[in-house]
Amino acid sequence: MKEEKDKKREYHRLKRSIEFVRAYDKEACWDRLVRRLRERRLRRLAVRVSAAAAVLLAGVFIGLSYPGGEDAVAGDGSRLSEFQGVTLVLDDGKRVSLDEREGSIVEEEGSARISNEGRQLTYEAEKTADTVVRRNRLIVPRGGEYRLNLADGTRIWLNAGSELEYPETFAGKREVRLEGEAYFEVAKDSARPFVVHAGECVVEVLGTHFNVSTYPDETLCATLAEGSVRVGRQGNMKLLRPNEQAIVRRESEDILVREVDASQYISWVQGRYVFKNTTLEDVFAQVGRWYDVEFRFAADSLREKRMAGVISRSETLEFSLGVLERVAGIRFEQRGDTIHISAKR
Repeated sequence: MKEEKDKKREYHRLKRSIEFVRAYDKEACWDRLVRRLRERRLRRLAVRVSAAAAVLLAGVFIGLSYPGGEDAVAGDGSRLSEFQGVTLVLDDGKRVSLDEREGSIVEEEGSARISNEGRQLTYEAEKTADTVVRRNRLIVPRGGEYRLNLADGTRIWLNAGSELEYPETFAGKREVRLEGEAYFEVAKDSARPFVVHAGECVVEVLGTHFNVSTYPDETLCATLAEGSVRVGRQGNMKLLRPNEQAIVRRESEDILVREVDASQYISWVQGRYVFKNTTLEDVFAQVGRWYDVEFRFAADSLREKRMAGVISRSETLEFSLGVLERVAGIRFEQRGDTIHISAKR
């Protein structure tokens, strides 16, 4: 059973690697770098694998036609990675491992219908007005991601190392509580605003697409892709328009609003991380969550070094680090569960 799961995971990884290369074939310099690294890795692999075995493996992949295999792409084209440890905590405290439980989750009288299919958790029906509203919590560990479809039609993508608390259905104002990062496509409802609580801050909308990042010990960033939102603390709210981002620092009352390319900040939903003029500290915070590893800088000056590029989540950690070494002019040394970053000599 484990061998079969490993084969499926490797198949989807390779499939998404091909998609990654095709998606970026216009960026010639980056493509050449990726191709050189991949060819080097394949040459090392060829030493260990005979030609006959390679032909057999190719035949197996051709036989596993992608549409018939385990779907790693959501219906709207977004990629949903395979991983372990996603947990649904029900209102009564019961914990459900979504990696082990497919299909119907709860069918109790008075509860919303909850189903788990293809790494998506779906609430299918609203409760009646006289039913007690139950609150659930979805926990996504480092190294994972998950999609949540709420009963009002709102769709949410949760990034690695994130938690979302929400009611099974909404009676009045639609309110959820986030720790970590999530991308929201909020169903429009002029009578019931949608409010995301992130620590002491709130993001309030009627219907729109936006991203919120509020990991512990990091600055809150709310990025608007479509529609309009209000962001801030009680008594100090800022209105955002598409391609604007609000930055709320925990130690300051000020709210910075700046123009950005929103697609860069929501690229993780598509299974890649696009960064432009981004500090290494921010790059490795994201990479660490995706691969569930810890990074340490040999010198603080490296944290502020900036770079641009793309990392595909379908690649192995080894491959991604190889790309980053060449682009950023740094080197890595792994000691136990920690990867140390230093400047190249």
